[in-house]
Amino acid sequence: MRKFLLATISLAALGLAGQAFAADLPSKGPVYKAEPVPMLYNWTGFYVGLYGGGGWGQHDRSNSVGLNNSYNSSGGLIGATAGYN
Repeated sequence: MRKFLLATISLAALGLAGQAFAADLPSKGPVYKAEPVPMLYNWTGFYVGLYGGGGWGQHDRSNSVGLNNSYNSSGGLIGATAGYN
């Protein structure tokens, strides 16, 4: 039964693969192309950037032995990037 079902599904898939869908049909009218858009900006050149951030938190930890630990944490990050395209 499984082989029959697999064969039926395979034949159906092969039958659908040969059919033309709407995207495959030729166009009936003239093909129009849009005019090129003038370039308003240029990405070439040197660039420099800075970034930074920070965070803080409070942590409460305990385990099955009964040891409890509580502490605060904080930190920051700063960096720079530079390059040329």
